[in-house]
Amino acid sequence: MTVGTVATGYQFDGWYTAATGGTELSRENKYIYYPTAATTVYARFSTIKYTVTYGVHSSGNGTLAAKVGSTNISSGNTVNYGSEVVFTASPSTGYEIEGWYSDADCTTSLNNDTNKTYTIESLTAAATVYVKFKQKQHTILFGKQGNGTITAKVGNTSISTGNKL
Repeated sequence: MTVGTVATGYQFDGWYTAATGGTELSRENKYIYYPTAATTVYARFSTIKYTVTYGVHSSGNGTLAAKVGSTNISSGNTVNYGSEVVFTASPSTGYEIEGWYSDADCTTSLNNDTNKTYTIESLTAAATVYVKFKQKQHTILFGKQGNGTITAKVGNTSISTGNKL
């Protein structure tokens, strides 16, 4: 007996003496069996699963959650082949999303998005997703009317109109 083509998203698990339970006969794709009586042999298959790892680059700047369908998953969980995985970032007050990365050090960008969600539409391999937050900056504009001068400082540093803080 030989297993032919295995459906996409599934893996061959072995030859068994029962559809569920039973004795494992072999895990080899090709199996030669010499029965001594009438016997039914079952080929078993299972869904391929991949590990999904995720996190936040700097703790305290926000959180990251992941869902498959309506089910929350934790970092390190396994997810079925072909599943859609949606990651949702929640920045802490005063922070915004800088980007999405495929490593904990946030050196390899997945995209240049600053959206609060990142989606893997069809999981076909193990996935690692990290979000990096940055402190929000605001442009400071000031001017004067009439005679006089304006001096502005942040701490001990002088700033000019148009600076970002």
